[in-house]
Amino acid sequence: MKIVHLVCVKKNLFYLFFFFYLSQTFIFADSIHDKVTFSVQELENLGASTVQESLMVIKQLQKDQKTSNAQLVYEGDLVTAKEQGRIEDVLSSLSLDDIDRIEVDKEGNQIRYHLSKSLTKEGMTALFSFTLIDEANLSSKLDPVVTTATKFPINRSEVADIIRVIHSEEWEVLGVTNIQGVLSMLANVSVSESSGVSSLFMRGLHSGATKVLYNGVDLKDVMGVNGAPLFDLIQLESVDRIEVMSGSNGVVHGSGSMAGIINIISDKDAGDGYLSTEISPDYYHTALSASIDFPFTSVSLVGVQRSDNSLSAKSDNDELDFVNEQSIKVGFNSHKIVNRNLFGEFSSFRQERELDDAYNDDLSYEGSLASFGYQHIWNAFISSEFSWNHSTIYRNYTKDAVDTLNYEGGFNNYELSNVLSFTDDYTMVIGIDVEREYGENTFFLKSKREKLGGYSQLIWNNPILSFQLGGRVERNHHVSNNGDDTMIQDAKTYSLSAYRQIPWIEAMATYTLKTAFRVPTLFESATALTIEGLKPEYSKTHEMTVTKLMGDFYLSTTYFNTVLSDKIDYDTSNLKYKNISQSTQAGFEYGVTVRDWYYFKFINFSHSNIDAKDNNLRALKVPDHKTVLSAGLGNSKFLWGLFFVHETDKLDIGNTTIADYFYLDLSLHYYYSPATSVYTKVHNVFNRSYERVAGFNELGRTVYVGFKKHF
Repeated sequence: MKIVHLVCVKKNLFYLFFFFYLSQTFIFADSIHDKVTFSVQELENLGASTVQESLMVIKQLQKDQKTSNAQLVYEGDLVTAKEQGRIEDVLSSLSLDDIDRIEVDKEGNQIRYHLSKSLTKEGMTALFSFTLIDEANLSSKLDPVVTTATKFPINRSEVADIIRVIHSEEWEVLGVTNIQGVLSMLANVSVSESSGVSSLFMRGLHSGATKVLYNGVDLKDVMGVNGAPLFDLIQLESVDRIEVMSGSNGVVHGSGSMAGIINIISDKDAGDGYLSTEISPDYYHTALSASIDFPFTSVSLVGVQRSDNSLSAKSDNDELDFVNEQSIKVGFNSHKIVNRNLFGEFSSFRQERELDDAYNDDLSYEGSLASFGYQHIWNAFISSEFSWNHSTIYRNYTKDAVDTLNYEGGFNNYELSNVLSFTDDYTMVIGIDVEREYGENTFFLKSKREKLGGYSQLIWNNPILSFQLGGRVERNHHVSNNGDDTMIQDAKTYSLSAYRQIPWIEAMATYTLKTAFRVPTLFESATALTIEGLKPEYSKTHEMTVTKLMGDFYLSTTYFNTVLSDKIDYDTSNLKYKNISQSTQAGFEYGVTVRDWYYFKFINFSHSNIDAKDNNLRALKVPDHKTVLSAGLGNSKFLWGLFFVHETDKLDIGNTTIADYFYLDLSLHYYYSPATSVYTKVHNVFNRSYERVAGFNELGRTVYVGFKKHF
């Protein structure tokens, strides 16, 4: 299969080339010159007179190669057949008179075609570049297009960061229905929940050290401990993929990214509508999705209802925790026309919990997310994106129908980011972001924080040695107690990576030195032990990674060593937050990813070995080893899923040891028709009794059944 990668500026999706005819002549030839130039006359002699005819050549090439899945890729987004139909009118109006010459370069397995002429049509000047990529280097799920590293689409192989991409088809096959379940598929991440409070520990660092984003919107809880992410605001049904970047990236993403970045990305384009439901004893989960595709804009709607009364969370009583939640998401995305794109989304979430008997027995929980973005491609070298993101959260705890504790908080974030592509090998990202946080609770007066940050990052790809380096500066102004207390904190961070292909074994080796930071949350600042307040946490990480792509297999090995200074910790004797001297994390991560291998749709194996210490003592809630295996296999009618997790023992609060555990999930999908499927899943097949948080139960063997109908 061949893929045409089209990059264009000032016109959208223009000039899809006639060069596929040339590819038959030159790509499949035994040899090719380093550089070949074709004049317009030579192209005309081949029978091409308009760009429109290139579509016919593509279709003929697909037919000759007996393939129907050749795809057009535009800035990392797949262009569907109906979108190709819309551009045919434009292509048919373009003559070869608009084209100067074509240069064909062979670089390894890539043949690149460049249109080296500026065109002026309808008062606009444009310069266009097109690339035909051989299958060995095409953007695939083993080398996916990612946005987390730079905030702009780029192939994973072109950046030094360690990025794992989990696609929606994987968790659908495994029967996973929430974000926490998907993150359990990562060996270097431990996820736990205790009576509605979710915690995430990545690479042995605390929950606030990992930045979790949803389409660029930070999911941090500004009034929570560590700023832990609010997973419940996200509907997994609207998510297309999750990009997980291990290791710090404070340069591009700022505060809170010392352990890594988890970027939850929805599908901006309107897809098929569907109805799905999953049930088990005392549990059901129903989702409805609908979409409308207008000529220039697609609108999508997803609604979810969940009810769960299947578990007594605390192990010291038998009271069942009842959870009832509803969420709705509305999004729009304008199609890329004349290199401009508008997109936005609004999500609203409500949850009610009847918790196990405790000081605060019941919880009412409401939240919303809103985002708006505008992308503009200025010319062949510069493109920009402006975004506005907003989040609000409200929590009300009650005991015997009496309010005992209320939290309210949120933030507004504005960002302008720009990518400058000097050549195919030099790319720079420059951005500025402004943010305002606010929050209050029953015991503390209003607090707010205002942030101004700027960053830049350069990626230089070179056959001898490639580099990725960047830096960020940031100023935070914190105001608490209704303006009585103020504090200004400056933070800066940097990153440097060097990487190159190792001869003979064809593996990529990378060394990285990165720093990152986290400023205290509003809640932590309001409860600081000293009047001087809390210092920001700082981390420094050394990483060495080797990756290799072998056909359908992608292998990776990473060693990392992180030192976290001025870690913010809770002093149980004073019930206040303070900075401790040092926290260290070191270990190895191993991964094997397989895609479309015989009957297997995917196989993912990962293992982590982490030695985490706080002030030279074993860190809490971090296992020394974790192993994860997930797989999906089948055919057009049946799909089987397997999900296995094993964690070694770990310490919890009060020096309690949580025993090692494992569990196995199995699932089976039957596709009655392409639009209708039914499935069943058995969670914890061997009915293992285990805990992830001391004193809190996990589900035993549970059988789920469900169906999904597209319309």
